[in-house]
Formats: sequence, C-alpha cells, structure tokens
Amino acid sequence: MMNATDDPCYRTTRVIWSTGCHPWSLANAEYCRWKIVEENGASYVDFLRAKTYQHTHVVLDPAIASWLLDFIRDHGGYTEREYHRRVKTFGRNFGLDGLCPRALRHDRIFLTGRACGWDLNVLVSIFGTDAQTLLGYMATDRAKTYTDQILKNAFG
Repeated sequence: MMNATDDPCYRTTRVIWSTGCHPWSLANAEYCRWKIVEENGASYVDFLRAKTYQHTHVVLDPAIASWLLDFIRDHGGYTEREYHRRVKTFGRNFGLDGLCPRALRHDRIFLTGRACGWDLNVLVSIFGTDAQTLLGYMATDRAKTYTDQILKNAFG
C-alpha cells in the first residue's frame, strides 16, 4: 500500500508549493538542473525559473529533502498539463477546489514575502523574477485564500 506522501499528486503539489516553481520547471527538469546546495550551514533548492531562466534559490523544505531529487528524476519531464492535473486532483481530495500550480506559487511567494518583511530585493534574489511580478503575486487574493488550508489541511 502506498503512503499518502508517496503519491505523485501529493509530491507534485508539495514540490510546487515548497519551491514556488512553475510546472514548466518540472516538465523541463533536466534543463532546469534541479539540485540541492549547502551554503553557510543551510540547504537550498536551486533550479531555473520558467520564463526568465534565472536561478531560483529557495530554502529547502525539510519535508521534501529526503525525496525531492528522486522525485525530479522519476517524475520530471511530464507535460505541464499533467502537473496541473495532479495539483487539481490533490486539491479536490482535501476540499481545496480550484487549487492550481499558480495558486501554490503565489502562496509560496506570499509566505516568503511575509517572512522577510516584504523586502523586494530579497524576494528578487530568491525567486529570480522582477519586483513588479512579485508585487502582483503578493497582492493576489488567491495566495491568501489557500495559505491556511494548505498548511493545516493538506500538509499538516
């Protein structure tokens, strides 16, 4: 019997939420050069971001540390549509109808922004995107809508 955390829908959702990645970065996993790096005693996930092709350098979520790279190796390279389907399926199973990768990305950026005091320079360096895009992500109601439900219900 498969553990719930071994489910590809769970893992896809958790990776997107934990890293703020776009499904494109999973669909093009080899090109995006996913890796875990150690710096100053901390672990980070590093990969290329969709659209800008800039490095994203996010603190590694301990909940995915033991399986992230295996997941990328085994489940990277599917279509973006498949990753959307997995997230929607996962969301439906937890009463989060309408959950999508975009909401997960916005949620991650919203939470990271809140944690760093909304310092746009820090956010730009982490997510490899411009300040205007980040401001749009942080202002979205979608992120605020799912944050508590994701943390308490889905990944609790």
